[in-house]
Amino acid sequence: MYSETIYCMSVEERVSELEERVSRLERELEELRAKLAGRGAALAKPSLLDSIREELSRVSEEYEEGFVLIASVLSVGGSEARCELVSSPSDALRVHPKRVAMFSEALSSEARVAILRALCGGPKTARELSQATGLEGGQLYHHLRVLLQSRFISAKRRGEYRITGSGLQALMAASLMASFVVPPLEEEVEELVGR
Repeated sequence: MYSETIYCMSVEERVSELEERVSRLERELEELRAKLAGRGAALAKPSLLDSIREELSRVSEEYEEGFVLIASVLSVGGSEARCELVSSPSDALRVHPKRVAMFSEALSSEARVAILRALCGGPKTARELSQATGLEGGQLYHHLRVLLQSRFISAKRRGEYRITGSGLQALMAASLMASFVVPPLEEEVEELVGR
């Protein structure tokens, strides 16, 4: 349902929705500052939200047909990734289908997603990954090989793996898209109802 709404929205409506989200984040940040100030903590006011507003205004003027915006600054488990991608829908659709398939293939397995999630906590050995994911032997190494080939993970030392910036961005982007596009699974609903 949500994905259909995105396609039907005009650029102005989408920018307005994003501005509302930024405003909500500003309010939450101010509430957090107030809480921290009460504890004697000082927090410098970031200019990130202002720069996001500026960029949204500029982008909405530049792309008449709408735009796709992916921006992130991530730091998880010792890996940091910064990404700012802005494209028109027509440019995004010009990416060769094989490249799109190669990207999504690495994330097309529940086991590989579990490996990436486990590596968000920091580097892990094959043994630690086996314990975290339940994968053993050939199964584990097959999935590690796919993730290494896609450059979503790296192996600094033999047997120790870490998530790369690209892997972190791919995992976060795919997870967020799944939360908007794919309806909750039956087991997720049962878990919520059972609480």
